[in-house]
Amino acid sequence: MWLAYVCGTSSRIHAAWKFPLHYLSANTSFLSSTRRFHVFRKYQVLPRQICCVHSATTTTKESHRTKAVLHPKITILGGGFGGLYTALLLSQFPWTRLTKPKITLVDRSERFVFLPMLYEVAFGQLDKWQVAPTFSQLLQGTDIEFMLGQVEKVDVQGSTCEIFSTKTGQIQLPYDRLVLAVGAEPNFSSVPGADKYALPFRTLEHAEQLKQKLVHLSNSLRRKGRKPVIFVIGGSYSGVELASNVAEYFGGRAKVYIVDRGNRLLDAASDHNRNTALQTLRSWNVETLLEMEVCNVAEDSLSLKSVKEPNQEPNKMDADLVLWTAGFKPSAWLNFIALERDPTGRILTDSTLQATGHEDIFVLGDAAAVVDGNGQKCKATAQVAIQQAQCAAWNIWASLRNKKPIPFRYQHLGELMTLGKYKATAEVFGIPLSGTTAQLARRLAYLYRMPTNMHRWKVGQSWLFTPVGCFLENFSFPL
Repeated sequence: MWLAYVCGTSSRIHAAWKFPLHYLSANTSFLSSTRRFHVFRKYQVLPRQICCVHSATTTTKESHRTKAVLHPKITILGGGFGGLYTALLLSQFPWTRLTKPKITLVDRSERFVFLPMLYEVAFGQLDKWQVAPTFSQLLQGTDIEFMLGQVEKVDVQGSTCEIFSTKTGQIQLPYDRLVLAVGAEPNFSSVPGADKYALPFRTLEHAEQLKQKLVHLSNSLRRKGRKPVIFVIGGSYSGVELASNVAEYFGGRAKVYIVDRGNRLLDAASDHNRNTALQTLRSWNVETLLEMEVCNVAEDSLSLKSVKEPNQEPNKMDADLVLWTAGFKPSAWLNFIALERDPTGRILTDSTLQATGHEDIFVLGDAAAVVDGNGQKCKATAQVAIQQAQCAAWNIWASLRNKKPIPFRYQHLGELMTLGKYKATAEVFGIPLSGTTAQLARRLAYLYRMPTNMHRWKVGQSWLFTPVGCFLENFSFPL
């Protein structure tokens, strides 16, 4: 039952747990068939009724109208979870002949990356095509146009985007509705040498670089017999997942450290996930350096000092590899868009995901500073971005049909963490899982969340003949 809750496909679960109606419809995947859109009609998900459901806290604008246009141009910048899923959802809405839009998806990479499974690529557990399919494959059979290029400028007054395309050069791309979902870039916090010598973990290129580095260190270990020294900077989800997988990769024959400024790891995690992760780290002798900060990073070393003693002389330590997960920031070019931003550089939006003062611009994911309809500040996670895509797609469609938008309300579906090839920890709907059981559940949940049915089918088939057999050999029910 809990897995169905993750997938959002059970109407019984909705009845039991009082999901907002628009999220029942949105979480019922309809990426493969326009017939699925009838879910909206079946549950009568109309803006007025949604406002009634949330009358106590809804901040929906009473007279929120943007100009409806014929054959509107919808431009989506960024092909991550927010951008790609918004495009796919929009392509399946019941547009009329005159309102059918031209949807253009722009990204600087030719591949979509399913970020929560990037670990499997780095540690050789899955092939690249499974986790990072090309946009051309995912968009096959849709009317969505994909443009490979770099965003140079967005003119919000003239409603145009300036794109440098690798095929056609400079392009002026007009829009009637714009979606900003450009993601984030590493934030090295002005640490000298970090941008040059520390390896972030955010893109497919980062995963492939890490994979090559691990092979090199493994070969060096066999030749010289010296344990490699690896530092993971940042003790949140990504840092702990990386550290445990790195330690498992070397079978305990590497010295792995986690460095964090806080006084404990996984500060935002549930107690079950934190305790399970810490137990796994201890089993691999991973050392945690808490309340420490990085002063600089060099080619074969880094310097640390205590945050409690800022005047202390930094301690220099040898390092064969430094992995950086200590934070990310919005893409730098967002600073040149004439939109209101918060102190971190994220674009301010209202609860309908529309940029403040610009009803034709929607902002999702890492680029957005969103306070949802419940008054909660949204975190920059894949789970949030997918749900934002569902809300944004509806609101874009509504704005072009003179309908009232709905406020975004984040529904936390739980936590899934990988701790090794056959190890994970999970807590979904209050049900704790660990070990192989949690890893299998994690794989199945992420398989369901793959962007298209075709890709889901291909990946599922490949898993049937390879990892699933190994999972079953290692499978055990939790006591």
